[in-house]
Amino acid sequence: NSMAPRIEDGDIIVVSPKLEARTGDICVVRVNEEDTVKRVKIEDLYLHLVPLNPEYEPMVVRKKDVTFVWRVVKVIKSV
Repeated sequence: NSMAPRIEDGDIIVVSPKLEARTGDICVVRVNEEDTVKRVKIEDLYLHLVPLNPEYEPMVVRKKDVTFVWRVVKVIKSV
């Protein structure tokens, strides 16, 4: 629900591990062995994970705790 209404439960997310993530991109991020989908803001030592749904709070994580940041290239809405 944190990315609703853009990405909702049942939608299919297509990611590219080869495309570099940039500030403002929506990405799949693995932090401490947990995956999340958020808009990212990239800084030197930290990564801000920003939900689209205003009912959820942004998170700030240390880059050293991030295993990967894969850019979302397409969202296929569930039927």
